Amino acid sequence: MEQTDIRESLIHDSLHALIHVARMHHRNIDRIGQEADMNRSPCMLLMQLNRFGELPSQRELADHFDISPACIARSLKSLVSSGFVARNGSSEDMRRNQVQITEKGRAQAQIIRESFHAFDQTIFDGMTNEEIETLRNLLNKIERNIRAVEEKNGCAHHTKGSVEP
Repeated sequence: MEQTDIRESLIHDSLHALIHVARMHHRNIDRIGQEADMNRSPCMLLMQLNRFGELPSQRELADHFDISPACIARSLKSLVSSGFVARNGSSEDMRRNQVQITEKGRAQAQIIRESFHAFDQTIFDGMTNEEIETLRNLLNKIERNIRAVEEKNGCAHHTKGSVEP
């Protein structure tokens, strides 16, 4: 087998594995969310709000999570109707709502965080810190290469930084 064929096969197999692992991860994240009676997007927003205490604009959130602003709006509406967050008008800008996590939301976020943490620890069983760091660095390289292609083709729409912690 020629070197180009070997490289092409390695790339194909690696991408297939990466996509498969990402799908498996999403499936399990969805399962954890369902156990908490939540879909993935509201779950991620609640975790973000619990972690940082405030949410950036819907556009910034959409870019961060690589989902549509409409999905962010639906997720926020779901969180408000469930009593996990409360919306208040901003005193500085009447066009903007402030979103605050409620005590009920904090309790829910803690349950979800603990489930995510246990799952994350399990999927990295048997890996050293150095192996995990190598994986992160390799994923960052792939992400940078994809961003370069998107920018070149004028289809970059996502502003989130690399997969760094």
